[in-house]
Amino acid sequence: MRPSWIGRNPLKNSAFKILLFVLTFAMLSSTTVVFATTIQTSGHVSLANDPAKRSWADIKVEYSYPDKVEPGERFYVDINLTYINNENAKIVAMEFHDLMVYIRKPDAKQLVIASMVDTRRCIVFPGGSCIDRISIDAPSNPGEYLVALTWITYIPMTEAYGRSLGPVDMTWNTGEWRDTPKAKLAVQPVLPVIEHAFAFPSARASSLAP
Repeated sequence: MRPSWIGRNPLKNSAFKILLFVLTFAMLSSTTVVFATTIQTSGHVSLANDPAKRSWADIKVEYSYPDKVEPGERFYVDINLTYINNENAKIVAMEFHDLMVYIRKPDAKQLVIASMVDTRRCIVFPGGSCIDRISIDAPSNPGEYLVALTWITYIPMTEAYGRSLGPVDMTWNTGEWRDTPKAKLAVQPVLPVIEHAFAFPSARASSLAP
């Protein structure tokens, strides 16, 4: 009786398995994984001359964007502004408008680059949200940056706490808030992909004489 491996090519089979692994690894390594940074913070409406700093409205701010981009690459910032429905909701309705995204260096307050201004007006009642997506181009110089938002809130005449507020436009700038250092953006050039060529030895089927 002949051994069961007679007529097979073990070396060829091994080479095929290695080649299959290399091709599979190449396909997996070429897949791009995009990680996102999400910033969640909040602000409130209050009178500057109120010693108690009582809130007339609380605003939840959330925005997301890729944590790494290439120099000059256009990317998107997804934004959600929510008028929180709680005991501080004294204003019947507000309008958010002139929303803009800007990028600046961590050690400087002046902006490096800014998006177009979205001039659309979004009316929100307590519990309501305004959702937007704004595109912006990354700075041309590699480095670490911060991403921030600005917008204007129109507040109609409102009475609460025995005082009056409005009508007034309030300007908001998250770049001046305490959570600003968390809004990091890495601008990095893409590293070149080094391709390796693999050569496998040729093999001939071996056999034993009957």
